[in-house]
Amino acid sequence: METSIQTFVEMCQWDTAKFLIISDNVFAPLIYYSHFFALIPSFFIGLIIFLKDRKSLISQVLFFITTTFSLWVFADLVLWANEKPGLIMFFWSLQVIIEPIIYAACVYFIYIFITKNDISLKKKLGITVFLIPTILFASTKFALLGFDLSNCYRETTEGPLTLYGYGIEIIYTLWILFFTFRKSWDATRGEKRQIIFIATGIILFLLSLTSGNIIGSLTENWTLAQAGLFGMPIFVAFLAYMIVKFKVFNIKLIGAQALVFALGFLVLAILFIRKIENVRVVVILTLLFSSREKNWPNLMLICKIS
Repeated sequence: METSIQTFVEMCQWDTAKFLIISDNVFAPLIYYSHFFALIPSFFIGLIIFLKDRKSLISQVLFFITTTFSLWVFADLVLWANEKPGLIMFFWSLQVIIEPIIYAACVYFIYIFITKNDISLKKKLGITVFLIPTILFASTKFALLGFDLSNCYRETTEGPLTLYGYGIEIIYTLWILFFTFRKSWDATRGEKRQIIFIATGIILFLLSLTSGNIIGSLTENWTLAQAGLFGMPIFVAFLAYMIVKFKVFNIKLIGAQALVFALGFLVLAILFIRKIENVRVVVILTLLFSSREKNWPNLMLICKIS
């Protein structure tokens, strides 16, 4: 059986992936850019916040969210680039486990952020109970039925556990929406603004991730589904703004530093674009971001030390 699979791999002429994720199998434009644009800033903003206040529970939970999301993005890159069916099946199953965990962690995070306290064991069990089927059956045929050898697309056949995962992700997103709406109703004006900002960032992130994956599963157009990855940079932007504006997470940050980091990353990410036409598009967007005249009043405003 192993020999027949190897023969099939050679017949399809798949490129051998370097470091699991670098290969010519990645045919769609901007795949590396979209993935690294989501992975790098999310991981580093979580790491910075964690290092500034390691004992803070909210910093720990946020770092857990950004780290697990970064792992999910890396696993997704493996699916795009790798040529080995065994590795593709493994990382696809890993995504099935990680994805709903990110949503559950976001529910936990929003509780801690708004209440400023840890939640009870009963609520923790209520949040995690939906994850039990996913964890138990992720390595079975309920998650993946097998590897599709009928073509050279390097795809697996998904089982019913994938649809279950999408269902609980929607539940977690609605949970956050209703909880933040209820809490903001009785909050003070300043607290309400913080709740609205953090809830908007999280919900946009989760909705974009869910919609991207559902689009990919239903249409099998995983190139279009990459748009869902841009939800995390949006969430990071909301976090950076709240650090500067509302002084959350006990971090003193100069707005200009946040801007320089963003611009530096946008330039760095260009290294992962493989076609010159796409490089031009990204460079133009980066230039517009940095030089739009109406952005300067906002820049002057956020350049005050928190």
